[in-house]
Amino acid sequence: MIGTNISHYAIVEKLGPREVGKDLNVSAVLTGKVTQRGDALIIQTELIDIHNVSQLWGEQYNRTISDIVVVQQDITQKVAEKLQTQISGEEQKIFTAQRAVNPEAYQLHLKGHFHANKRTVEGYRKALEYFQQAISIDPDFALAYIGVAEAYIVGITLDLGTKEYMPKLKTNALKALELDPGLAEAHATLAVVKAYYDFDFAGAEQSFRRAIELNPNYPTAHHWFGELLVYIGRFDDGLAEYQRATELDPASLVIASDFGLSYYFMRQYDRSIEHLKKTIEMDPNFVRTHFYIMLPYRQKGMDDEAFKELINGMVANGDSIDRIEEVKKRYAASGFKGVAEFNLERAALDLQSVVTLNITVSLLDDLLTFGDKNKALACLEQAYENRDNVCVLLKINPLWDDLRNEPRFIALLKKMGFEK
Repeated sequence: MIGTNISHYAIVEKLGPREVGKDLNVSAVLTGKVTQRGDALIIQTELIDIHNVSQLWGEQYNRTISDIVVVQQDITQKVAEKLQTQISGEEQKIFTAQRAVNPEAYQLHLKGHFHANKRTVEGYRKALEYFQQAISIDPDFALAYIGVAEAYIVGITLDLGTKEYMPKLKTNALKALELDPGLAEAHATLAVVKAYYDFDFAGAEQSFRRAIELNPNYPTAHHWFGELLVYIGRFDDGLAEYQRATELDPASLVIASDFGLSYYFMRQYDRSIEHLKKTIEMDPNFVRTHFYIMLPYRQKGMDDEAFKELINGMVANGDSIDRIEEVKKRYAASGFKGVAEFNLERAALDLQSVVTLNITVSLLDDLLTFGDKNKALACLEQAYENRDNVCVLLKINPLWDDLRNEPRFIALLKKMGFEK
């Protein structure tokens, strides 16, 4: 097994190849350093045997940004040769189908991914702008369409309406597939539509497996597939996919935070807290990890610890001082019930100005904090009618355990195919 991750060269530089290889449980590590001057790139690569810290292969490429995909192809083929790894026919087709990339479009594509990976409202909106600019410059750049689709995926979990934006997501994924039928990213993105909009879990699994077949080293496919498997209750299979995603991209905050949350859904609260604490150590400014770790803390009755992370998350998210102070005041007066009351007041205001609003998990949890089962059930029923992705959590969300004996909840489980 080989750990190939040029983007995390700094980790290898800091720890050394032997330590990184040991952490990833691999026999060789591929490192790289990229220097850019205008459109010119100098790419230095080195394949290191971690057992004796010796170089298996190394090369310097002096190319332009437009040749970046060709360079990636060459590096992959040479590494495979040195490791005596067979490149499949499907992978060979992908390599030969690659085309030169417009340098400006490629730069915009990279900027888009940077902002999308922040997993914030501002981040995905900025990402959309960059991806759409990339398409305007190079309308045949398949990965730019995937970028738009992935930005919509982030947006749908934050503030976009599922019914309006899932079809747009699908359109962009299909366009990418039209331009490049062997693009693993396109198959993985279509799997998201099948899972979280069509509620076609078997079809989604088929598309995820196709993406992984096309590119076994694409971490996002393993990540998203693992997430879905956890949601439908196939925990062991899901953890295996998360583990593979982590091996492929050990510095990804997105993968690490979702991995930690998976233990929460498995009711392994201590393990969830342990994993999410490590993710916070990786980057204390990554917003959603603070909100995630609140959940196992609350299940363990550790409300003060949960509230501390709520405030940390709000600060990292850039919430106003007035809002943060109001939340503190409500918590001091009546704990999380006061916080829920404040959130529900804000939600009512939002409903007056937002035409399409997803039924968020937090809104449902706030209703249940008040013991309002009827409203929570009504929201879930509306979510199902809206094809809202929140429904995929019906089987495993611990916060909804008080609803599991309710006939209306059981009926929803059957509609989703979770109960026969």
